Amino acid sequence: MKAILVIDKAESCTSCLLGIYNKKWFCLATNKDIDICDRYNIPSWCPLKPMPKEFSITKLYEDEQDSTKMLVETAIMKVYADGWNDCLEEIMEE
Repeated sequence: MKAILVIDKAESCTSCLLGIYNKKWFCLATNKDIDICDRYNIPSWCPLKPMPKEFSITKLYEDEQDSTKMLVETAIMKVYADGWNDCLEEIMEE
């Protein structure tokens, strides 16, 4: 099972809530030692990923005015976007 922990993304291991120092830098998320060169950056193995952006709809098929295909695809994309954005809002609620 997976879970989501919403925290502000740090700019480096030294400013991360999951990075600790006890004689050397250590990542609590991965149980890995943090290389001295990596501690002021975000290493490639960092499991923290930025939140995805909200999905916005732009007008599809601008050349085909009022076509049935455009209306159907726009309606489908709107349903998808609404669900995507509702999910992000639910995650971000405090």
